[in-house]
Amino acid sequence: MSSNYGIYNGFELLEHEAIPGREEYVASEKYELKSRAWEKPGNIKAYVAQINRIRRENPALQQTSAIRFLPVEDNSVIADVKHSADQTNVVVTVIALTGDLREFWLPLDNLEVREGSSGLSPVTALENLKCGPTSPVAYGGMRLWIDPVHDPVLLFRCLG
Repeated sequence: MSSNYGIYNGFELLEHEAIPGREEYVASEKYELKSRAWEKPGNIKAYVAQINRIRRENPALQQTSAIRFLPVEDNSVIADVKHSADQTNVVVTVIALTGDLREFWLPLDNLEVREGSSGLSPVTALENLKCGPTSPVAYGGMRLWIDPVHDPVLLFRCLG
């Protein structure tokens, strides 16, 4: 949700075993320098690069002042919408909070986007920023599935 974030050195290699009862990781670099095999199988470097590319391409994701949560009726899913200052870029993010497949209704009936120099228009479609397809919005929203085993995040650009 934030436009700024940091990644613990080694997290890209899925090094994330926590010290019980503390907010630190086992084998952290707090008191040592550590060399790593960055191309080790199972790394998430390509995933992090994809998220960073999407952030660079979408002004809505480059600020933290315009965020609104969407009322998803599934407590295992959280969704928010952010927009650029001029409202020409509106992005919806959906995050799975548990590890199981979820089906849910994403309400979009109150979202608007500015197309060029014209006024605000209702959102009529969502473009999947991770894999490309565009899907129409119908009846004020969209039925979606999120499979956190495959990917715990959905990112959509709103189209008018």
